[in-house]
Amino acid sequence: MMYFLTVLLFLNSHSMEKKTLLFSSGQKIQIEVASTAEEKAKGLMYRKSLPNNSGMLFIFPYEQKLTFWMKNTYIPLTIGFFDSKMKLLETVDMQPHLGPVSDEKLPHYESQQAAKYALEMQMGWFAKNKINPGVTFSLQ
Repeated sequence: MMYFLTVLLFLNSHSMEKKTLLFSSGQKIQIEVASTAEEKAKGLMYRKSLPNNSGMLFIFPYEQKLTFWMKNTYIPLTIGFFDSKMKLLETVDMQPHLGPVSDEKLPHYESQQAAKYALEMQMGWFAKNKINPGVTFSLQ
């Protein structure tokens, strides 16, 4: 019982780094930063909602084609793929996948170009806020 409580306390105390992300077009959002392998693997899994104007930024060590899936993710998302200069390359809508299915059969969402950053937001957020390819961001 004590071991379970210790693990539970550790899991609850370990939260991702939070930052402010500022777009060159003027919008400011609050993000969680997923930089470790564990944080990237968990992402937004099991969450039932995502506050307005907040998201999750995934940071990779170098530019590469990035692939995401929606395993155990309940929120419809749009992902923005950014290059190493923090410039938006493209966005892709991702639908939750409900029900049992093997990992191999889950839809995968891949960047068309090599990217270093991926930003997950509520579905439609990029279009609604006119965050189009070419817009850059900085972290505060």
